[in-house]
Amino acid sequence: MTDEFIAGESRYKVLTQNGTTGTVTLISGTDYYDECDDCEIVVIIPDSVEYEGILYNVTEIGESAFAYYGGLAGIVIPDSVVSIGKNAFYCCEDLKSVKIGKGVTAIGEKVFGRCKSLTSIRIPDNVSYIGTYAFIRCISLKSVTIPDSITTIGDGAFIGCENLESVTIGKRVTSIEYNAFGGCINLTSILVSLSNLTYSSVDGVLFNKEQTRLIQYPHGKELDTYIIPDGVISIGNDAFNNCGCLASVIIPDSVTSIEDWGFSGCLGLISISVSPSNPKYSSIDGVLFNKDQTRLIQYPPEKKLDTYIIPNNVTSIGNSAFCSCISLENVTISDSVTFIGEDAFSNCENLKSVYYKGDVPSAKDIYKETPVSLISYYPMGNSSWENKIKGGKWQNRRAVAWDPDSEE
Repeated sequence: MTDEFIAGESRYKVLTQNGTTGTVTLISGTDYYDECDDCEIVVIIPDSVEYEGILYNVTEIGESAFAYYGGLAGIVIPDSVVSIGKNAFYCCEDLKSVKIGKGVTAIGEKVFGRCKSLTSIRIPDNVSYIGTYAFIRCISLKSVTIPDSITTIGDGAFIGCENLESVTIGKRVTSIEYNAFGGCINLTSILVSLSNLTYSSVDGVLFNKEQTRLIQYPHGKELDTYIIPDGVISIGNDAFNNCGCLASVIIPDSVTSIEDWGFSGCLGLISISVSPSNPKYSSIDGVLFNKDQTRLIQYPPEKKLDTYIIPNNVTSIGNSAFCSCISLENVTISDSVTFIGEDAFSNCENLKSVYYKGDVPSAKDIYKETPVSLISYYPMGNSSWENKIKGGKWQNRRAVAWDPDSEE
């Protein structure tokens, strides 16, 4: 039996053969096209091909079959195809139109990733799964309708679709995985079918069905202030990530769980206010803490201070707590702090100095994308620091001894 053959302008791999019939995977659709700067090729994949007297149904498009093909402007996938492999059309930068046949049941990992000219996509009613990064960085997509057949939207499925403005989610979606719409900076509305039993939306904001969990606030929603509804118990991971328009968030007393990176990257955020009767959280001058103020959770990135002194009773600083705080130049950390979370000071592009008053805290990768000129000042003669400093550096930044009793 022949393993592979060429028919027309594509290469195929035999899956099955029984007498005069069989099935094949299209494994390469690019090897036999003459690429050019100005050409716009529309490929119509046949539902069957004949080779040496045997008729093969085309049932699969193989992994990376059309990846990086610059001249591909359109693709028509026949009803015979039931499976599209990972990266099948990845980085087809000229791809503008896609017609997916009725046989396809899943859009897998990075299938249309980085197809930057793709302005719209009609997902057939038989598709039940949108895979990880399936449409990553499809920067021309304006709107997406998730049909009722879909049950799962994978991790980062539409991440980086920066011109995506609206998403409509069908009634059978039961799983929207982490960061499915991350980095969609112009997304103003996520709408959910009223018949959906797992998710709901209020004014374009995505919640679980009971509206006790806030899952995703659209990044491009143009509100200065958002009052989280009473009854919301938890704020999900990355729920407000990159919401550039928000200046103020008000948290009611019902919220008892705020997951990591909940407000990370909200570059316009000036203040986070918490109801005084909230049992789990509090705020001081717009900075978010736990109730007893031993953990600093989020410093608003747009707060206009160049110097901040962390209160004396704080023992830990949360993940990404000061991320993208571009006004900050100097931070003083009290001697009570023993733990600093990952990315705590990442992207603080004007941060010059961090003064530590106590022992070296437990910390990992806290200075990502901060200036290389940043200096960590540690207490003179403190052995816990001296044992951690290597080559005059701590956390890949210069470390210098200072006297905490002197003027900073």
